[in-house]
Amino acid sequence: MNPISDLSPEVSGTPLKGKISLSALYVLMTVALIMSYIAYLFFPIISNISIARDVNFFGETYIPSVRGAMEISLDPTRCDFVMTIQWLFSILYIWIFFIYYNQFSKKTRIATKNWYMVNPLPSASNFRCVIFLLFGLASIFGDFGLLDFPTFFNGGIFLLDSNHFITQRLINSSLMLPVFSWFSVLAYIIIYWLCVFIIANRSIFFGQNES
Repeated sequence: MNPISDLSPEVSGTPLKGKISLSALYVLMTVALIMSYIAYLFFPIISNISIARDVNFFGETYIPSVRGAMEISLDPTRCDFVMTIQWLFSILYIWIFFIYYNQFSKKTRIATKNWYMVNPLPSASNFRCVIFLLFGLASIFGDFGLLDFPTFFNGGIFLLDSNHFITQRLINSSLMLPVFSWFSVLAYIIIYWLCVFIIANRSIFFGQNES
């Protein structure tokens, strides 16, 4: 699926012309990644500043994945700071994905319909969408503690790290920790966005093959 990339929703008799631009998303993603490295590099300098301590306190207190990462980190306070900064960016990601690229908006839905008219769905798309929605539901239950299901937020992915790849190559790597922190938050938001996207465009995903 490629629901929001260079779609041209030109509809006769409507003002919905042009493209759904991903520029805002790309800018936010780039800024967040740069900030992740800045947070890692400058934490030793600013660690005693009150706002840095407040960020660390927030992450350790309210974000389970941050606590989980701290337990396997050789530098837990820096790990806490870097990961929490990225989770604070989730507020902007939520705005971008669910407001700016709102799945129920007329422009997004028409653009999506036009995209899949040109790029027909594979025969197994119905089944894939159902599986993904079940995955999203399990993620919600996992985040609320109703199901033992690993997510980027609840930190359950660390329990699956039997070969210690995350521990050795990501969490304790000066190069990879900022990338992992950035990716985990972005992927987390995208998972939920896609679930709502499928629901908003269910007539396309579940109706095209039937027709």
